[in-house]
Amino acid sequence: MAAQPPCVVAMEACASLHHWGRAIGDLGHEVRLIPPAYVKPLVKRQKNDMADAEAIAEAASRPTMRFVAVKSEAQQAAAMAYRTRDLLVRQRTQTINALRAHLAEQGVVASTGPAHVGRLAAIIEGEDGLLPEAVRDLARLLPGQIAGLAEKTAGLDNELRRRMNSNHPVVAACLR
Repeated sequence: MAAQPPCVVAMEACASLHHWGRAIGDLGHEVRLIPPAYVKPLVKRQKNDMADAEAIAEAASRPTMRFVAVKSEAQQAAAMAYRTRDLLVRQRTQTINALRAHLAEQGVVASTGPAHVGRLAAIIEGEDGLLPEAVRDLARLLPGQIAGLAEKTAGLDNELRRRMNSNHPVVAACLR
């Protein structure tokens, strides 16, 4: 690409394309990223690289085509913070539900949500013989995992709140 004269480079938007879009743009080319949903209807035959390239060229040449802007590294980092937070929240919810399910098999029923994890942890640590020792040993792993995920989520919450309160331009761009 560096040896080519500046031209329009059209690509179907995918996971690593913002990186490549920045790199190709830095070489002086005009980068146009096309959403896959706009390319797919233009693929005329079975999906392969040549058919995809033809569809991308067709899409890029259309005057009414809408393109995706190339994201900066800062914009990608901000979007990653939101996605990472979402992942951690889902993992915490899965772990809480797993703990509730394991203990329900032993006759310990608890309400849903993170507010009740403390009660479950107290039952696990209780010396009342309610749970068999093998179950207690395994169940002890989960409240610590839940706490760690909650701590990481809170850290990301604070970072995102800090960015929003400072009217961080990258956060505003990600919210568009």
